[in-house]
Amino acid sequence: MVAVVIMAATVSGAVAGAPAGSVTSGGVVHHDVSPGPMTAPTGATLHREPSIIGDDNRTRVTDTSAFPYSAIARVEAIDDAGQLAEVCSGALVGPDAVLTAGHCLWNPESGAWAKHIRVVPGKDGTSEPFGAAFATDWWVPDGFIATGGNADFDWGLIRLPDDRLGRAARWFAMSVLDDDALAAGGFAPAIAGYPADEPEGTMWVAATSGFASIEPFTLWYDIDTEAGESGAAIWSSNPAAPSFGRVVGIHTRGATGSPALNSGSRVDQQLVDDLLAACGELRCTVDVAAAPSGPARPAGGHPYGAVGPAIARD
Repeated sequence: MVAVVIMAATVSGAVAGAPAGSVTSGGVVHHDVSPGPMTAPTGATLHREPSIIGDDNRTRVTDTSAFPYSAIARVEAIDDAGQLAEVCSGALVGPDAVLTAGHCLWNPESGAWAKHIRVVPGKDGTSEPFGAAFATDWWVPDGFIATGGNADFDWGLIRLPDDRLGRAARWFAMSVLDDDALAAGGFAPAIAGYPADEPEGTMWVAATSGFASIEPFTLWYDIDTEAGESGAAIWSSNPAAPSFGRVVGIHTRGATGSPALNSGSRVDQQLVDDLLAACGELRCTVDVAAAPSGPARPAGGHPYGAVGPAIARD
């Protein structure tokens, strides 16, 4: 059994109570001074361009309480009136940390931060099997703001108020994999999230046999997505693959180019280092597992991060 490597940053200087837009090492933090109590939001999502390529191969997840789907979260941006302004997707990557797209947290067009963020892991329609939590802080890399939303930096981190949701729903581990590992047969990249064109609050998943193209900062694929799935994790869905359950990217963009392909930010060492530094500032924990080696884990085994390992926190 491959051991999970937990890396908890130890950078000093928690930002609790810090003003919006505080600069940390490698990124910018927005602190919510009034995250709750708030009721579940009402309102409509903001739609983006569809990203269905050919036939729609998404299927509904019928048991969102089972890992890995339990660690998939609906990320709700809520305005000060309690209205639902935007829906994105994300993934728990630690007991109190959620990975998502940067544009779900900071709007490049307006330069405005999301007012409040509500995180619901494993949501299924009106059912919220693990409950929900309002985030205390969210962070995007400084490169995303400095470039006005360049796709190479389109990722962010949400800090939950405690580890209650993560301990109940469990979480994924991220891995920095080289091109050969990502291109290996049977990698089967998958995306699960909360598309706006399906019944409200339902989770849908789609997978493909492999990536269409692998670039230093970007992964390209023909996995079908829709508005609302921005920020969804890209992970290996093949239980027989050595990389099973590893998060290797974040879905960020709809279909572009010819042939049309969807794309996302690749998890590389800079991304991981920035997230570790961010969690050092925010006092959260992210799970980073070393690149897998040796034979695949047996089919049916839990992915990395499925069972909460010991956590080192300062």
